[in-house]
Amino acid sequence: MKHVSILAGNDAKCVDYLTKWLADIIQNPGSKECAIAPIFLSKQGAGKNIFFKLFAILLGKDFYLETANPGEDLFGTHAEGFYNRILIDIDESNFKANSAIHERLKNAVTSDRLNVNIKFSRPVETRNFVRLFFTTNNIVSMKISNDDRRHVIFEVSNEMCGNRAYFRNFISYMNQVENQKAVIEYLRSIDLKNVNWIEDRPITDAYMQSKQCTQCTILQYLEYLVFDVGIEEGYNRSGSGLFEDYKDWCARMNIREIRHANVVNQIFASYGTEVDNSITKSLIKGKTKYKFYPDGIKTVLEKHGVIMV
Repeated sequence: MKHVSILAGNDAKCVDYLTKWLADIIQNPGSKECAIAPIFLSKQGAGKNIFFKLFAILLGKDFYLETANPGEDLFGTHAEGFYNRILIDIDESNFKANSAIHERLKNAVTSDRLNVNIKFSRPVETRNFVRLFFTTNNIVSMKISNDDRRHVIFEVSNEMCGNRAYFRNFISYMNQVENQKAVIEYLRSIDLKNVNWIEDRPITDAYMQSKQCTQCTILQYLEYLVFDVGIEEGYNRSGSGLFEDYKDWCARMNIREIRHANVVNQIFASYGTEVDNSITKSLIKGKTKYKFYPDGIKTVLEKHGVIMV
């Protein structure tokens, strides 16, 4: 189970939780008590997908689905993605795609019944045995609310990226029947009696960062200006220039753009006098200019829990 440790970032608490999550799939495939949909975050080539494709052999390949288009394959007019599935990987997961189906994904994680509308057949209600999980390269791939009870984010170790010999050996190992049996027996032996799937979740740095990003893009953008761009005292930008920069940042973060072009007005409207010592507005040659003061911005970010100083 070395690769489980890699998937869990070699963190002991994460390894324990992920092992139990996998064990529950084997021990209780018809139960929705473990209504947790993990998110696996890493660079490409770390081995997220290959593990689960091989894990699917243990379940039976017909019970596993990998999709990069959940809107169509799971929730399309005649989608059959959920039908008779136990495990579904939403691959290349990103915030834009998941936002459009966010409520339906939430329901699929927890509900024990689903409606399926197979083409050329009448819609039917079926039992929902599916365990969803997400694989992504994006820190912001899913809306994580303050009261989230459905997700845990595992920061996959990148130690095996590009290591072809390791993955050849791993594939060879998992394709041997005696090893498949050994993995099943090991997972069957895991004690799940006292697991609290919600309270026992490891709260990783990636989980907290994702939660912060999805709760307030404006504050996250200000954090980006201060810590990534490294703006200096009195940093000066026009409103239009600021908006174009904000749009570029949103695109890189896979976050939908705000609807209003005046980013600073959005900041003033949301945080009022809190930003008095952070941003000032002036009119220069008929054009509005804004000056930013990093120390004041840091105070605002700290107050709202975006950073810890």
